[in-house]
Amino acid sequence: MQPHIIILTIVGLAFIPEVIWIFQLFRSKAQEGNLPKVTLRINIVVFVLGLVLIGLAVVYDVNYLHYKSPIEYKDWKQITWSDFRAIKRPYHTLEGNQTFAYIVSDIDVTESDGQVAVRTYFHPSRSYTYSEESAGQDLLQHELYHLHITEYIAREIRKEYSTYKSDDRSENFVNAYLQREDILQAKYDQETAHGIPLGKQRSWQNRIDSCLSSLEEYSVSVVKPK
Repeated sequence: MQPHIIILTIVGLAFIPEVIWIFQLFRSKAQEGNLPKVTLRINIVVFVLGLVLIGLAVVYDVNYLHYKSPIEYKDWKQITWSDFRAIKRPYHTLEGNQTFAYIVSDIDVTESDGQVAVRTYFHPSRSYTYSEESAGQDLLQHELYHLHITEYIAREIRKEYSTYKSDDRSENFVNAYLQREDILQAKYDQETAHGIPLGKQRSWQNRIDSCLSSLEEYSVSVVKPK
């Protein structure tokens, strides 16, 4: 049973006595004509349930129950299926296919003391595979190339920072690259059908490897603008 189902079950069972008590109190107070206390009690229960649901929504995005810190790109070779720790969405399939995964990666840009750190991260507690039993190395390879695409865009950003003068840079140029990454990620999934046709997958892998190699000099996370 998945963690979110266990949590909902526990919360539901815990509130059964409360619901019964409120129902009984409501009947007795209604007969007495004194309902304010019942209304207050109901509001408290609704408030607590709201907090629980918000907590579940947070856990759905980041699995704090099985949390692992983001992994920087330089350590990507250490990533295995055991690092995909997010709570998988119930009944979530890919056009009926349960052999798929979901990876979350991003680019963190930090400016300090005249230098810029542009780092690519993989987020274990936001990434998951639907079926660990059927997930193999080919699917893992496909997901990791999503991470490689993110790093490719990060290198483009580093290159931009290293060639621009500080007073000439547009504040929005990073966002433009991030939008480009979104388009590239979607195109990668579309053309490879999420890695199922091996020919298309290998073609994209060669393409991404070539892009990374062409920007090898920008593989270091920290750059110094002119």
